[in-house]
Amino acid sequence: MRNPDVKYNLPISQLDLSADGEDRSVLTPRFVTYLERLVSGSEQPAIRELTFLSDLSAVERRELAARWSQIPVERRHRIVSNLAQLAEDNVEYDFDNLCLQAIDDSDAAVRKSAADGLWESERSSALNSLLDHVATDPSPEVRAAAALSLGHFAYRAEIGKLRPYQQQRLRDTLLAVYNDASQPIEVRRRAIEAVAYLSDDESIFAAIGDAYRSDEAQMQASAVHAMGRNMDARWLDTVLAEMDSRSVEMRYEAARAAGELNDRRVVPQLMGLLGDRDTEVNLAAIWSLGQIGGAAATGALKRLTQSEDKAISDAAQDALAEAGLADGPPGVL
Repeated sequence: MRNPDVKYNLPISQLDLSADGEDRSVLTPRFVTYLERLVSGSEQPAIRELTFLSDLSAVERRELAARWSQIPVERRHRIVSNLAQLAEDNVEYDFDNLCLQAIDDSDAAVRKSAADGLWESERSSALNSLLDHVATDPSPEVRAAAALSLGHFAYRAEIGKLRPYQQQRLRDTLLAVYNDASQPIEVRRRAIEAVAYLSDDESIFAAIGDAYRSDEAQMQASAVHAMGRNMDARWLDTVLAEMDSRSVEMRYEAARAAGELNDRRVVPQLMGLLGDRDTEVNLAAIWSLGQIGGAAATGALKRLTQSEDKAISDAAQDALAEAGLADGPPGVL
């Protein structure tokens, strides 16, 4: 019997070919060998060996799905978490198909790593899967990870890259998760952070305000994080006030939110945070000065490029480049 996955005697124009001319309509010996090692090998594979799981063809996806549960669970977890990091560091790799397979794994740790790995995906299938898991996954860790990754889709919706029905489902699902008091705080706070990208929505404004009035410090910090993402001027006074908070986490979130609100009235307080005792707060203030730009911010950043602290000087250099973009070319108001 002929293998239905193999195409026989087709013109070259009808074959599924890769950029280098490889026929992607059949399983290559390399793919079969490497997949077999994952299933039955006695050693953990090196990360470089796992790149064969990038940009899977249709036939490779079917074979991976058929064999996935046969891979030992600890190895499945390591595969997904390692490749998610690899894709973050190397834009040429695409492990979305792997993560979409793994997000339905029986093991919660594998599902969480898969949800993390979809944080930059632009696929409708990823959006749908993340929405399903943020609403119904039995693991709160997976639900929180799914909410975090849905923030990227909320941003895409805000810039007009999602269809109206997709945006509506995204909004409604995330608001429902936030408003569900039975959800753990970690899930609710990630939901409000994600949905905050959607502007001009009174229900979202109300949810952010509600989160800020919470008795939980973590939820309050997430509310300030959400204020920055929401980019509405109504949050400016709150962000300015929280830049003087006793809480390091709150000062950090306020410093970041100030940059996203992009109002030059925050520059003096951001410059004050450059001397904060916490390095992460310093770095957040530097980033925000770069987002806002202007003569005062640029002057402060230029001085910081001479810092003996490499993290500070590097961050200032990057922020200066951003400030140049914010200010525009000479002669542009």
